[in-house]
Amino acid sequence: ISFNTNSKGEQEIVGIRPGGPADLSNQVFIGNKIYTVGGTQVAGLQRSAVEALIRGPPKSSVAMGFIREPNTVGGLAEGPLIVNVTLTREKIVVPAGVQVQQAVKESREIASRTANPPKDRIFTSVLQEQMVQIEEERRKLEAERRWADVER
Repeated sequence: ISFNTNSKGEQEIVGIRPGGPADLSNQVFIGNKIYTVGGTQVAGLQRSAVEALIRGPPKSSVAMGFIREPNTVGGLAEGPLIVNVTLTREKIVVPAGVQVQQAVKESREIASRTANPPKDRIFTSVLQEQMVQIEEERRKLEAERRWADVER
C-alpha cells in the first residue's frame, strides 16, 4: 500500500499495489485511513513511524485497522466504519529505474546541503564511482525504453 499524511494528519491510502497483500485481501481501498498497525494507534505518528510498524519479514502477518468514511467504497451510508484486516507481508522488489531515480535524488540532496564540497579524496572517488554507476544504469534504462517503444 502507498499512503500519505492528509491535511487532518491521518495516514490515507493513496495506492494499492496490484497483486499485493492489500489488493488480494479485497478489504483495503484507496481513501481508507490507517487507524492501527499491530494494535498501535497511528494517529499523530509520523509517516516513517507508521512505515516501520507496517514493515516486517516476508510471510509474517500484520494486523491493521482501517477507517472507511461514510459513502466511500466499502463504507456505510452513515458514520465511519473501522475494519480490521490481517495481511501477510511479502518481499517488495523496487524496479531498478526507481532505485536509480532515488539514488540520484539522494545524491543531489546531499550535494545541495554541502556548503563546501568534500576534500577527502577517498570520499570523492567513491561518490564519483557511484555517480558513474547511476549514469550507466540510467542509460541502460533509456535504451530499454527506446527498444520497448520500437517493438510497439
